[in-house]
Amino acid sequence: MWRRQAASSGVLYSVNHLHNSLRAAVIRDTIMFAEYLDKAMRHAQIEQIEDGSYFGSIPGFQGVWSNAADEEASRQELREVLEGWILLQIADHTPPPTMQSFG
Repeated sequence: MWRRQAASSGVLYSVNHLHNSLRAAVIRDTIMFAEYLDKAMRHAQIEQIEDGSYFGSIPGFQGVWSNAADEEASRQELREVLEGWILLQIADHTPPPTMQSFG
């Protein structure tokens, strides 16, 4: 509700408008991130290994893997690892694989 008009430029801006714009951007980015994770997870490969646990990986995501007692736990862990891996890629200014690269 706070408003201020810059006398020299006649520019009117609103903190609420800025706040709403930022909120919309965060929501949009959150949805895009979730869609990216979902699409990547459709390519997850989970298999039972010799010791009876389940190993998961996603082709194209080097270093992203999971190992858990059951398939669902392995899938959930894999998604969490993928999320962290992507955030590290972004923090390092390294683009993660494009959605087109995994179908």
